[in-house]
Amino acid sequence: MFITFEGIEGSSKTTQASLLDEWLSSKGVDHLLTKEPGTVLSKECQQIRHLILSPDYDIGPRTELFLYLADRAQHVDKYIKPALKDGKWVISDRYADSTKVYQGIGRGLGVDTVTSLIDYASGKLMPDITFIMDLPAAVGVTRARSSNTEFAGGDRMERETLDFHSQLRKGFLALSKTHERYIVLNASKSIEELHEEVVKVLSKHVNDTLR
Repeated sequence: MFITFEGIEGSSKTTQASLLDEWLSSKGVDHLLTKEPGTVLSKECQQIRHLILSPDYDIGPRTELFLYLADRAQHVDKYIKPALKDGKWVISDRYADSTKVYQGIGRGLGVDTVTSLIDYASGKLMPDITFIMDLPAAVGVTRARSSNTEFAGGDRMERETLDFHSQLRKGFLALSKTHERYIVLNASKSIEELHEEVVKVLSKHVNDTLR
């Protein structure tokens, strides 16, 4: 089972992925918790993350896209695919859908163009379930900038305009209507309420795994 959490900045993706990690551990489900860009499992991916997100760098849209794809190719080949092959669940805080929305829509590179490159970088590996965490852009960006301990004042993405982030929100919501694997959650709810909704969706799958 491959599960991803997607959404705009500050939408509780990381928190909910971590809570799911704890819940799966309590149920005895063998799994891997990871993220994009810059999974802690890979020093190469962490270096790419710094290039992408540090406000110190002036990176063009196409360069940004190819850095994300490089991160994903390494992530998928070295960690995600091997974990799935071993029968583990994989939880990822961001994955391909972020690239479709951020670079395809936000940067104006085109969803179709970006999707074909994502397919190549990922070997067409797509999640089984994707939770899209939705909330107003202004709320999410304020949360993200104030809580970022890696880059004071926010990373390169978090420092983009509110219009940019509002466009991303619309992009995620539009994407959610294209496939049944997407589940939209109201990220304005409490952390506990959101976790309960995630668990409700996944409980049957966990029971099937443990039989």
